[in-house]
Amino acid sequence: MDDFDAVRVLTIHAAKGLEFPVVYLTNLAETRFPGRPIPNTAPPPPGLADEHGDTDAEAEALFFVAISRAKQELILTRASRYGKTLRAPSPLLALVEPFFSAEPPEQLTWEAAPLPANADAAEPPTDLGGLHVAGIEHYMRCPRQFAYRHILALHGRDDELGYKRYQRAMYRVLAELRERHRRGEPGEPDDVQAVLTTEWERSGPGDHPYEPLYRKLAETIVHNTWRQLGELSRSRTWRSDVQVEVGGMKVRIPIDA
Repeated sequence: MDDFDAVRVLTIHAAKGLEFPVVYLTNLAETRFPGRPIPNTAPPPPGLADEHGDTDAEAEALFFVAISRAKQELILTRASRYGKTLRAPSPLLALVEPFFSAEPPEQLTWEAAPLPANADAAEPPTDLGGLHVAGIEHYMRCPRQFAYRHILALHGRDDELGYKRYQRAMYRVLAELRERHRRGEPGEPDDVQAVLTTEWERSGPGDHPYEPLYRKLAETIVHNTWRQLGELSRSRTWRSDVQVEVGGMKVRIPIDA
């Protein structure tokens, strides 16, 4: 990931298994991280474990995952005020204090910059090539949200998001590779590349700003999958799911090759 010239914003769960030179972990305030405990309104059926047992232990484990993503620098941040409410530091910060007893970390405080007099008004949009009345009403409600959605295009339907389109294309390409392996026709690397190119043009995120990053990742995954399939026996049977019986109920578990 070091060769990506970009700031990656992702959840802690999505960061599992990844490492970055510098990691910013935000929101380390009381009731923010960890959040308020949520009661389990849907207890599991008999025979299944309750995943909501120890929320404190789960939060500590998640915190450890987050801080261990940093290879060189780790920045732990929080705001003293969220909206109009003052927040104390997260209790998770106390877990790392003993490790800094010999060499305390550098502590910085950022003061909020004063807002300009016209902070509530954003510049009217220009050169949008036409605008629906719903967009104008959106701008009247919140100019900043309008900028995010209509100018920066940071929001859209799930089927329009770059990652969703990348994911859809990859599922189809990998399914084709498995089918070719089953038929004993794995092909050569150029053939596999052609399969990816065809599907990418049909359903991939070709017009997305991050398309080069998605394409680079797709090529790596497809090549590795083709190589791994070549090491498997053709007699191996592929199954899409398996069913197990738990507490008198059949549970279907999808298999992700």
